[in-house]
Amino acid sequence: MDTLFRERFRVIALYDAYGQMLTVHQRMLLRLYYLRDLSLGEIAERLEVSRQAIYDSVRRSVDELERLEHSLHALERRRIITERTAALEGTIKALNGKVDQKTLDHLLDHVAAIRKTAS
Repeated sequence: MDTLFRERFRVIALYDAYGQMLTVHQRMLLRLYYLRDLSLGEIAERLEVSRQAIYDSVRRSVDELERLEHSLHALERRRIITERTAALEGTIKALNGKVDQKTLDHLLDHVAAIRKTAS
């Protein structure tokens, strides 16, 4: 995976985790740039400001998302929950034949609920 794609994916994940903590303007800029894939020039033209102003605002917004992740660790916690949930699911599936199917299904339902909550 190339660096630009990785960075874009990370910013989108950060936006999902912390977007509501940004200003309305910051959220709009990040949605236009990262989610709608508009260029800095296209955004600048729409908002009637300079490309540099958009670049600076997007950069500051991303920096704020990174600062929030550094303090709150939501992405890291989500990654850990995902890994541990997968391991738990594997352990439960290994119980097949050792416990009744109803119990297995019940445990797997709980794993699915945890996975849904973590995403």
